[in-house]
Amino acid sequence: MNEIELQFTKYLVNQFLAQFQQNVKEGKIRFVKRRSEKIDCLKNLGWLPSTLFEHLAENLTYSNWLSGPMKDHNGTTGDIWEFGIIISDTEYYVKFKDINGTKCLSFHEPRKECFYRLEGI
Repeated sequence: MNEIELQFTKYLVNQFLAQFQQNVKEGKIRFVKRRSEKIDCLKNLGWLPSTLFEHLAENLTYSNWLSGPMKDHNGTTGDIWEFGIIISDTEYYVKFKDINGTKCLSFHEPRKECFYRLEGI
């Protein structure tokens, strides 16, 4: 990415994160139950979903961005955003869908290396 693309992406990520923070405050965020993996990670941390969402709202920045916005591969409306974050010395991958609030689609240790393209920008 060139400098203009990096700055524009940073702007888009910051807009998403501001809306995400608002959604957390208003209770407009939820887990999509597809796999027990998310719940297992929460149990290992000793957290409830609300604890995770509050932590993410307070700690995610553009530097945690991995990818997005991108369209959902299943063709449904709403943008997909992917982030990585270190919690208690463990890296986690988080995937959100931005539609009617925020849906947390994934929360688990990454299956592949996370590449933080905006880190240090």
